[in-house]
Amino acid sequence: MFVKICGVSREQDIQAAIHYGADAVGVVLHPKSRRYVEPDRARQLAQAARGQIRTVAVGVQAWEVADVCDAFDYVQLYEPAPFEHMILAGNQAPSTASAPEMFLYDSTRGSGQFTGFPEWVTRLNVPVILAGGLDRHNVGDVIRTHRPFGVDVSSGVERNGRKDPMMIRQFMEAVNHACS
Repeated sequence: MFVKICGVSREQDIQAAIHYGADAVGVVLHPKSRRYVEPDRARQLAQAARGQIRTVAVGVQAWEVADVCDAFDYVQLYEPAPFEHMILAGNQAPSTASAPEMFLYDSTRGSGQFTGFPEWVTRLNVPVILAGGLDRHNVGDVIRTHRPFGVDVSSGVERNGRKDPMMIRQFMEAVNHACS
């Protein structure tokens, strides 16, 4: 099961994700997000993670990640764009004409409120990552019900607006338990 810890802003967030077995970390470059990281800092974080865990530059529109995409393994956007290793995010099925390498279903657009997932996500012909309000309490049921390629968590592993290593550990334990 692919697991992305999104919204990292510190090296210790990356180290906790690595230590507890996550596959990727996401750095948010959307200026309106409370998890926004300036481009120079995003590059530093990508460099700190290089060779240890996959990195994802997260934005809404292509211009937000264009200056730093070369430092990251993947680009995640809420619109189709001509990037290599593209993760298209949204709450509508991607068109077959613009089929991304991966699709991240997120109906919450960063609100962190769990609303569940539609059944059609299990029928897509690309790897699907489920995101939106996941935490240690609901991720197991989501995995067992939908059998996604992966899951993405942000606020579900935060305390007082910061990534919490123990919450990352608990989330990863719940994922591993659901997959065993």
